[in-house]
Amino acid sequence: MAHVTTVVFDMGNVLLRWTPFEFAWNYAATEGEARAVADSIFDSAEWPLVDAGALSERTMLAIAKTRLPERLHPVLEETYANYHNLQRRIWATNRLAFALHRAGARLCILSNVGQRFRYLGPRIPIFGLTDGIVISAFERVMKPDPAIYEIFCKRFGLAPETCVFVDDSAKNLIGAREVGMRTVHFTGDVEALRRELAELGVPGAASYRAPRDADEPFDIGDAVRARIPQVLDRLIAEGGARVEDDPRPGPGEEPLWADLYRP
Repeated sequence: MAHVTTVVFDMGNVLLRWTPFEFAWNYAATEGEARAVADSIFDSAEWPLVDAGALSERTMLAIAKTRLPERLHPVLEETYANYHNLQRRIWATNRLAFALHRAGARLCILSNVGQRFRYLGPRIPIFGLTDGIVISAFERVMKPDPAIYEIFCKRFGLAPETCVFVDDSAKNLIGAREVGMRTVHFTGDVEALRRELAELGVPGAASYRAPRDADEPFDIGDAVRARIPQVLDRLIAEGGARVEDDPRPGPGEEPLWADLYRP
């Protein structure tokens, strides 16, 4: 059996929390309004098309407006414009990933997410540690289609049997297993994740012991922060991002990620 050396993480509810109601609740006056706004976008039949790169954000917003009274349009617009800044980091999972990386494991990300990942990515604490990222909207193919896992392995020259894919959705593990990757269904229990990775022989998993403050923010360090622009450039070049706006700073502007990870 091949030694597992690469851990491939999903993003939503693994590295960052995906809580649409909370996003809208930041701007809505009532819980009912927040639910209506969240449902009009994130729980809509069209949202997967945004993740697939088949529907633009502008069109998604226009469709969502047709489902809401005009008085809620400002709440909708604020929610949609800012939700990427409202996704809370799952520090315990990222802390474990840092330990695996220090022990020699490679870290990667594979996620069903739209073009907004160009802004979301730098919010992930391990973003600057990753050796490869594949995003559904850039590839126009989504999990659990085996094709996206094949794209990932081929692009980064990885044998599937040396990779373990971690996802909170059991159905997304099906395609990964079909191409030969090991899989772990993440249920929110970081210690259970560590044990499963240890059983697969992932470097650092067996010896890792989570500190009492595992869920608290930590400083990722200047070296990791410095790699964020390089990782972002590589993602854009390899993934074929199609949007015109660019999250990288212009002359004299502060980088988007400058102060993200300091407690």
